[in-house]
Amino acid sequence: MAKKFKRNVVSRRSLGGGPAVREAVERERASMQHWLLEKWVVDLCSASGVVPLTNPHIDLMVRSGHTSVLFEMKLCSPLDKADPLRRALLQLLEYKYLYRDHLGSDVRLCIVIERRPRGTQTWLIGHLEHLGVGIMWGNDDAEGLRCNDFTKALLGDLLPPVKAWKTAPASDSDSTAVYVSPAVRRPQGR
Repeated sequence: MAKKFKRNVVSRRSLGGGPAVREAVERERASMQHWLLEKWVVDLCSASGVVPLTNPHIDLMVRSGHTSVLFEMKLCSPLDKADPLRRALLQLLEYKYLYRDHLGSDVRLCIVIERRPRGTQTWLIGHLEHLGVGIMWGNDDAEGLRCNDFTKALLGDLLPPVKAWKTAPASDSDSTAVYVSPAVRRPQGR
């Protein structure tokens, strides 16, 4: 079903039209931003002592005992987060079904996106929480990720460093937990 996660850094030149980027999933994975999102989650998994796995469909999966967490990374524009979140949600639900015989009995879903939903799209965070799906997003002012309190609780037992994430000042009327990965540096010009 899955193999240990090992993806090399992608250069912008590899975005050509070669065989490695013909499929939509491969095209999305062939971006530096997607790679950084994966890297931050891989670092979190490593700090937790769990091995991140991947396959041609699932961006990342971790398993410990009867618990499996599926992560789907999505790139998004500053103005549109709804469409990438919908696609990610659909993909996670499909993977939960298609790989049900290979996952633990407790399957958790988490979407990782570049930017936090803001303004008129803030409701998406609550919507995912209502559906029982976690969400993490790139930290605006540093490397690493942020998440809401629901996601912190959802992942904290499997990924203990999440429990120690500090609560940042609330913005857009919800609190967030902050994780900064010191091993990852954001590319210049971001």
